[in-house]
Amino acid sequence: MTQQSIIKLPQGWASVPLGEIAVWGAGGTPKRSEPSYYDGDIPWVKTGDLGPRRLKHASEYITELGVKNSSAKLFNRGAVAIAMYGATIGKTSILDFDATTNQACAVGQPIKEVTETDFLYYLLKNEKQNFIDKGKGGAQPNISQQTIKEHCIGLPPPTEQKRIVEKLDSLLAQLETIQKRLNNLPDIIKRFRQSVLAAAVSGKLTEQWRRLHTKEAWKNLTIGEVTTFQNGFAFKSGCFSESGPFQIIKLANVKDDNLKLDAAPAFVDEKVAQEFIRYKPEIDDLLISMTGTKNKGDYGYVCRIPLSQKILINQRVGRIIPDKEKVCSKYLLQFMRSELFRVEFFKGETGGNRSPGPY
Repeated sequence: MTQQSIIKLPQGWASVPLGEIAVWGAGGTPKRSEPSYYDGDIPWVKTGDLGPRRLKHASEYITELGVKNSSAKLFNRGAVAIAMYGATIGKTSILDFDATTNQACAVGQPIKEVTETDFLYYLLKNEKQNFIDKGKGGAQPNISQQTIKEHCIGLPPPTEQKRIVEKLDSLLAQLETIQKRLNNLPDIIKRFRQSVLAAAVSGKLTEQWRRLHTKEAWKNLTIGEVTTFQNGFAFKSGCFSESGPFQIIKLANVKDDNLKLDAAPAFVDEKVAQEFIRYKPEIDDLLISMTGTKNKGDYGYVCRIPLSQKILINQRVGRIIPDKEKVCSKYLLQFMRSELFRVEFFKGETGGNRSPGPY
């Protein structure tokens, strides 16, 4: 039972097989062993080329001799190609140029006064999952040209087809615009977060509160004046065990305000841990990833230790111990996440495996 036999179609619509609304054909592949068949001026489309609504270019070209001596056929501009084999089943494009295709593509030329190019394209896009389902069962899922021809769809009258295409074009254009905006959201959020952090650590965020509640002036101090810094230890590979009570914190574990314990975990046993217990961070300490490449964005991250954990830091991680009488660790964390700190931090980069100097 087809989907169209289950769904009640609107008045004036008809359930018809795709073979009645387009003339279908498939392509072929000239012999690869014959150089004279390739690098010609006839576009030869493969399933990997399909996907854009209007296909503007083919990834490969063949010669007239290649067409003549194979089952490749020339299809007119405006025909709609759909992939029939493997993982690409259902990928669809309108040919925006006269082109041949390989045998993995079925190509439908819309029958005039029955349907037109854009509506056929949208129809085939909508049926993608149905084609995938029909292709299941073998070692590699495939559908045939015959499967496509026999596949039934709901077909509205030509005038309504045009209205549907116009509406889809409008809605999908809006969707594309929304998608572009959503893609930009991470950068927008990042910039907003940095602006808020900058306002906080420069005093602008609490400027009004300060006028009403305190006369205390801000002090201009270096981080070294309010903290103690400690580098981690270069643990040898022989120290590690598959599991153990203490985890070694490495570069990959320190992310922006996040200690990722599940990133490339490495452990040491109790005996090793006690020998290097001085490298164990405590509550309210900050950790900073110290080496890497700024352009790759793989270091310069800071996180805070919120609770006591059995962890030791390696040589690529720095431990910052706040003087609690001078600075709040939560405030220090936000300061070190801000661009005000990060700009100065990366100024200290030295060497090939980049790392910052003193701060």
